[in-house]
Amino acid sequence: MMPVRSHYLIDRYIIKKIIMIVTIIELMILIPTIITPTIFVVNASDETAAWSITFQFTETNGASNSVIFGEKPDALDTLDQYDLPEPPAPPQIPYIRSWFETSFKVPFNNLLQEFKSSSSNMAVWNLSLIWFAAPDNLSNTTINILWDSSLVNSNHTQSLLLYENDVNVANMVTDNSHSFSTNGSLRRFQIIYQIETSKESEKPTELPILPFVLSGVVCIVIITTAIFFVKRKKN
Repeated sequence: MMPVRSHYLIDRYIIKKIIMIVTIIELMILIPTIITPTIFVVNASDETAAWSITFQFTETNGASNSVIFGEKPDALDTLDQYDLPEPPAPPQIPYIRSWFETSFKVPFNNLLQEFKSSSSNMAVWNLSLIWFAAPDNLSNTTINILWDSSLVNSNHTQSLLLYENDVNVANMVTDNSHSFSTNGSLRRFQIIYQIETSKESEKPTELPILPFVLSGVVCIVIITTAIFFVKRKKN
């Protein structure tokens, strides 16, 4: 008959082996799940790519003008090398004057070309426009604003809207022009560009429940089986 002390040591040895086996099995099941990298649903395109649009202004009497705006990765929202002042008015009339109004010092307070940093999710350009008619012309004229919407950075979802007096007058992504009648009064517009980030662009990682349930079931089965055999040996 085996001594009680020896029997006790054997039981402890078996229990330690069981615990070790159970631990190894749990690690084999759970480690691949835990170390799986977080997957983020993001757009793989370059959201800081440069883009620009030229506004072409024309009117029924033959006057024309243009301005340029856009974004560049190395541009600044303050004054930088891409911001060009508006040139002097032409000597002949009629003519159209157009400029981006800024808080910069003269002569950069009125810009022919204004670029902003593409690192931000929103940018605003303040556009002013005025038509100077011939002295004997007292009638209104129609001014057309034309642009190429395909030049907008379309690598990611964005909105590019043209406003006048806080009223949206054109969706510049889908439209290519805007027309209005004027008698020579100053017209003020706002161009608002905004990146529309998706709410589903980032999702927190959720650990699957199945591996944990499976590891628990395996542990219970192993422990129950071990206890059964230990009791059977005692008997």
